[in-house]
Amino acid sequence: MTIDYRQGMQRAALLGSIIVAALVTTGCGKKDNAAAPDPTGAAANTPASATANPPANAPAPADGPPTAAECDALGQRTIAGSMQQTPPGAPPEQVRQLQAMSDEAAAVIATHCKNDGWSRDAVTCGLTAADPGVACKGKLSVDQVQRMTLDVQAVFSRGAAQVMEAARKADEAARAAATAIPPPPTTTPPPTPPP
Repeated sequence: MTIDYRQGMQRAALLGSIIVAALVTTGCGKKDNAAAPDPTGAAANTPASATANPPANAPAPADGPPTAAECDALGQRTIAGSMQQTPPGAPPEQVRQLQAMSDEAAAVIATHCKNDGWSRDAVTCGLTAADPGVACKGKLSVDQVQRMTLDVQAVFSRGAAQVMEAARKADEAARAAATAIPPPPTTTPPPTPPP
């Protein structure tokens, strides 16, 4: 019976990886890497302290970078489908492992969103589009997509290997228990009467 779970978990982990890669790579697409020149020259006259450290609770400008919370939400939304691939009847430990892979993949996506210069437009689209794979295509650069995709695939590959190893051990234990010869029943000799 564990074999069915193992096959299901392998399929779930692989599908999770494919879902994440498809949603994120096509869902956020390509972003222009070149910053538009400032025709007014206003940026040159703005003190660095005015833009370098905005308050943590300040809303991000509509054209500025996405907030950390938006990146976190995008990571969670993007990987939500991986848990829907959990095989019916999967043991709790395997469900926990798939959840851990999904959570780690969400964190990887959020980290890339925060650190790789993703545009607010790409993140907003990924958060609001009914089908980000279609609606948001072309909002990230090829480099941004490749870096994120490699890291997400690594999460699911590593997690799938762990799930498969756990399933293999469970199969071995089940087979050993099914083929074990039970020890002969022990009988205790009747007590000897006193002389």
